[in-house]
Amino acid sequence: MMLLVGCLAAAPTDNEALALFRDKVLARAPGATTHMDGRHSTRIGAALSMAGQRRLDHTATLVAKVVEDGVPGHFLETGVFRGGMSFVAAKTFELLGARAEGRRVYLADSFSGLPNLQQYVPASTSSGAARGHKLDGQERQAHHIALLNRNSLQAVQASAVRLQLDTSRLRFLPGYFNETLPRLIAEEGATLQLAVLRLDGDAFASTLEAIELLYPYLSPGGFLVIDDYVDWKSCREAIDLYRQRHGIKEPLTLIPHQEGEIVRGAYWRKQPREGQELCVSSGDSRSLRISGGIFPTKLVPVAQANEPIPRKKHGVSIDYIQGLRRPGDQLLHMCIPA
Repeated sequence: MMLLVGCLAAAPTDNEALALFRDKVLARAPGATTHMDGRHSTRIGAALSMAGQRRLDHTATLVAKVVEDGVPGHFLETGVFRGGMSFVAAKTFELLGARAEGRRVYLADSFSGLPNLQQYVPASTSSGAARGHKLDGQERQAHHIALLNRNSLQAVQASAVRLQLDTSRLRFLPGYFNETLPRLIAEEGATLQLAVLRLDGDAFASTLEAIELLYPYLSPGGFLVIDDYVDWKSCREAIDLYRQRHGIKEPLTLIPHQEGEIVRGAYWRKQPREGQELCVSSGDSRSLRISGGIFPTKLVPVAQANEPIPRKKHGVSIDYIQGLRRPGDQLLHMCIPA
């Protein structure tokens, strides 16, 4: 018996368990290094996310951080595809145990692809700016993205069960945002609190109406994440417009990637209190931090005011926005090792 016990593998730590779960979401072997930065988003096989490891790890880090810091509220993602990103958030809450009791994960998606944006009418409760937007070529073709169209609510729910998630924590919001988001607000009203709001609606209208409707419910100290900020020009325009209109000056920061990777995604922390990290550190022994994650802690501008953004910065490729110039009060930042 003693020999048998000695041969048993030790149970994984919570950090390791979270990494194993992320690898299941990516449909890869434990510890594999495929799908790191999401550059092969249309060739993902059975993976439940197109985002790649860096953005999945980042979500896990932010979710753990808001719980550690006592920021009240839930996780909500607008545009969930097969559910992988939201599932990682739910697993993070689960591993945090009693500290995250009562925190929900909202999954808002049509579960059948993007609408035809030439016919889409944004929510009447949004500002109206989206209705005057001139579509670019990327937006006009968005409803033809086959990978997004081959999806269903039932398939996403089945994946949650297969991954043995606590499905009572999940709340699905099927339909287009112009209907589901106003309905959510009408149902929950002032009781709706968000600690992490993640926007992945790709286009101008779906990005702008989501942030207009939901950002007021994001708690101070919470995180706003924009998945498509770097590689969808229309998404970037929507976010920049909202920040300008509302005088938002919190540092807009690229999601951390490593040398040789292509950066995607950006975020900021809403009205952080003194001591609340903008670049989340690895914490201490009590902190839940996904194994294999990266935690650079020094915040630096990608380029100075009105200077062109370089193709690379600290070894990380920023190809999608190379040459972009930013005003001094809206600089783009990144986190690098201290």
